[in-house]
Amino acid sequence: MEKLSSKKVMLLASFLVAGVACLVFSFFLYKEYRQETAVVEQSSPITHYKIIDTEKVVGRKYNHYYATVLYNGREYNNIKITPSMYQTRDFRELRLYYDKVNDSMFSELQTSIATPILVFSLSFLCFFLSYKVLKGEE
Repeated sequence: MEKLSSKKVMLLASFLVAGVACLVFSFFLYKEYRQETAVVEQSSPITHYKIIDTEKVVGRKYNHYYATVLYNGREYNNIKITPSMYQTRDFRELRLYYDKVNDSMFSELQTSIATPILVFSLSFLCFFLSYKVLKGEE
């Protein structure tokens, strides 16, 4: 096996560190997803809440809509809502859940397995790129 140059070693190390970081991060995202789905399955949506404020976050391709909710005398931020809820201010279809373990609130729209899967896939991409660097095929 040929000796690796310092540039390749740094590139290999950075891909490996990024891959491990993505792997760990995907584990925590999946753990959060499992906690949220358990709360959704084991409890019913809360009913006594008040929407204090709504916010539209403008992105390049997509806009995101969030609400600030008052529940049990405490404010919870970044609760995802739909664009129609933001425009009409009609929150009858909004299903909010309270997680007693983490003292957090989330909407049913926020529970998605897509983010943990994407981050997990990104870790494999980093490991694949580190393999390519190790084999000398930059």
